[in-house]
Amino acid sequence: MGPSAKAGTWIRTSPSALASAAGVTPDVYTLGAVMRSEAGQGPEAERIAVAWVVRNAARAAGKSVTAWATSATGKSNGFYGAQNFESRDVSTQLAPRQSDLDIAQQILGGQIPDNTGGATNFLHPAGQNALARTGLTGYTASAKTVIARWAAKGLQARNVNGAPRLLVFVPSKQLPKAGVA
Repeated sequence: MGPSAKAGTWIRTSPSALASAAGVTPDVYTLGAVMRSEAGQGPEAERIAVAWVVRNAARAAGKSVTAWATSATGKSNGFYGAQNFESRDVSTQLAPRQSDLDIAQQILGGQIPDNTGGATNFLHPAGQNALARTGLTGYTASAKTVIARWAAKGLQARNVNGAPRLLVFVPSKQLPKAGVA
């Protein structure tokens, strides 16, 4: 579906060009890349939950999935990159598989219901702890610290059926009904 980036690098290709080559919209391609990068070979329920969190967070921010997932605090030089590379909320480091694109299309088309209850954040606690131990820029907080920070912002942790490695966080203030941004 497209090239994958080496850690700390950007491929200077627009999401639109990558999506066009894959025969999908930029939002479908971006959502597929996030699923592949953040949930990899995880169970389908986990991949769906990650995609819904991105969808919900983009909607809450009033942005398209592509605009939300690829925005960074620094100057963005391309589509693919690790989450910590330019202070982004999610990674699009890996190219999506066809199964990722299929799930993304169904989520954005309203054919797969939100299995997160409106969550706008997700966390793999074991993965976060492993990254925190590396001292890599952007990954210094333990899962316990991240959970406490998000709780202080009014986010409530929830488990997702079929996704035992994943926690999702729902805002105290409910999101509007799901729809495509």
